[in-house]
Amino acid sequence: MNKRQYDLLRTLYDNRSFMTLSEIAEEFNVSTKTVRNDISAIKDYLAEHGAGSLETTPHVGVRAVITEEEWTKLLDNADDDREDREIMFFIIRTLMKKSSLTAQRLSEQYYIGRAQLNKILEKITEWFSENHILFEIRRGKGLSISYSEFNYRMAMLKLFSEFWDMYAETINLRNSMYTSMPDREYAGMCAALNGFEADNVAKSLLETEEKFGIKLNYTSNRNLIFLISLSILRCNSGIQIQMPNVSVCYADGISDECISDDILKRLADNLSVRFSEEEKAFIKFAVSISEIQCFVNDEYRHQFEQMNSELCRLTVRIINIISEITELNLRDDNHFVREMFLLLKSMISRLKYGLILKNSLMSQIKQKYPNTMAIAWSLENMLEKELKLQINEHDVGLLALYIGGAIERKLSGIKACIVCDYGIGASQILKEKIMRQLPELTITAIFTIRDINRVKNDDCDFIISTVSLDGYRLNKEVLTIKYLFDNSDLRMIENHLLKIKKQKKVKVNSIQPASTLFKRDLIITECKSSDKTEILKDICRKLECLGYVTEDFEKSVLDREKCTSTDIGKGIAIPHGHSDYVNHSAVAFISLDKPIKWAENGEYIDLIFLLAFDMGESGDIKDKIVKFYKSIVVFTENDSVCEKLRKTKDNKEILKIFEQW
Repeated sequence: MNKRQYDLLRTLYDNRSFMTLSEIAEEFNVSTKTVRNDISAIKDYLAEHGAGSLETTPHVGVRAVITEEEWTKLLDNADDDREDREIMFFIIRTLMKKSSLTAQRLSEQYYIGRAQLNKILEKITEWFSENHILFEIRRGKGLSISYSEFNYRMAMLKLFSEFWDMYAETINLRNSMYTSMPDREYAGMCAALNGFEADNVAKSLLETEEKFGIKLNYTSNRNLIFLISLSILRCNSGIQIQMPNVSVCYADGISDECISDDILKRLADNLSVRFSEEEKAFIKFAVSISEIQCFVNDEYRHQFEQMNSELCRLTVRIINIISEITELNLRDDNHFVREMFLLLKSMISRLKYGLILKNSLMSQIKQKYPNTMAIAWSLENMLEKELKLQINEHDVGLLALYIGGAIERKLSGIKACIVCDYGIGASQILKEKIMRQLPELTITAIFTIRDINRVKNDDCDFIISTVSLDGYRLNKEVLTIKYLFDNSDLRMIENHLLKIKKQKKVKVNSIQPASTLFKRDLIITECKSSDKTEILKDICRKLECLGYVTEDFEKSVLDREKCTSTDIGKGIAIPHGHSDYVNHSAVAFISLDKPIKWAENGEYIDLIFLLAFDMGESGDIKDKIVKFYKSIVVFTENDSVCEKLRKTKDNKEILKIFEQW
């Protein structure tokens, strides 16, 4: 946890009662999204140290459930963690400045024992490795790093993001006129930039946002200001960057170039800065990975979509696949379509450059939403085949959250029309009464009995009528209520809403699997191996021997597992290989005798579905693949089926279970 998170936890502990996210955000001068991320980090920290918990209640808030004994334990841990974090910051910051650090210099700054130092160096080794920087510990010479300029800049961004509070302690407080950053965070940015006044860059970026009618989200705005400022600093120091070679993607569009060109022009006018072609490419890259939160109006949004027409088409196709798998029409959820378009825009750029945006909510997503994780993984095959990009579990988690939100809206978005013959005024009063007492219900229209043909065509789930509609074939259930709409009418509609929600849930769950993708020869039970690599190698070779895949398929499966974990929760993993090495689509199933840890920070797994899929096969096969993902969605929600699979040892019986999904 960082200092703000410690302070937040202390505030919750001292307060004892519930605090809303808005109250916390106001007290700490941050966004509610930042508060949510902080709360998630605190929950993980409390679980890790086995000391209390945070209780969150929708529409009420969050509070700390921590005893005095647990709080004392946390304070002891916090002191240790703060010191370790401070030393870690000192070492990384010094190395990023000077590329080397002697043991003597470290001992002059801190007195630490060998065990504590080894613990810190282990974390630092992991930190540099994640940022593609070579970190070396040489006996008698100390610590040193080496890096490419591109990796250095991305590591500096991460260093600032993680340690801005410690940077802020090294500089006098500053404030910004052109960013929404709190003064301390802005001061931390200037300190990380060796005192550079980043507000002039923020001004240029704000003017560009206004010109294109866009608003970047808070984190992207902050990161883009930092990367542009760092680019100016490095240019002024005579340090040149060489951008990584990445393939041009058909979904790239021209918006990144237009926006970056405008920023560069404003920087030239406002700061008299001139960039080399490589630096211009870096600024364009920084723009491409920035996430747009919203547009000023629809006109600007349409212009942006026209600049990214191929991405629009890809987004529509992806949403069509999600709609097929869930059997819910998500195409008419404009909010979801726009969210997915903007998410894909920045995600594709990150994937092209091999950047991983760590998702702090991964463990919760896998635990609570394994079904949407499975849906999100189903998109990987398409993205990999068409864009030649390998997706990682953190981006899958992001997709899962967006998909889950769309599904929730669809399931909770129940619509009704009103048929009332008591005049316009009375009809409007009735509508207001219903909407006030049942805010989750959307009233699509008000009709009279003479509009019966229009009632038939209305896009609603049921009809509320003050007159009898017996004898009319409307193909929709009719609830007949009293004109004055009393409590009995309210209870009747509430019960009907619950019924519809259950029906919609059943509709999503009533999915039949593509059992022909399963073969008896590809079902292995009671596998006693505890070596993940050996398990995957064995089943890949079996797929190859049976002609389903080529010999390169195995390597693509193992390479993917090195990059990202494919566990989706509930003890299930869905490893898969590259579609280029698939001859015929198939699924192999392995149940383990004992669960194994699937990844270093992942779940314990005992049910494995190895997928050899090619979405480019015939329409029939593609339909079967989509049906398989539908099955997985249901399967992850059904604990009894999972247990049945774990206990069943006969291949024929397992095939029957798959057929009954």
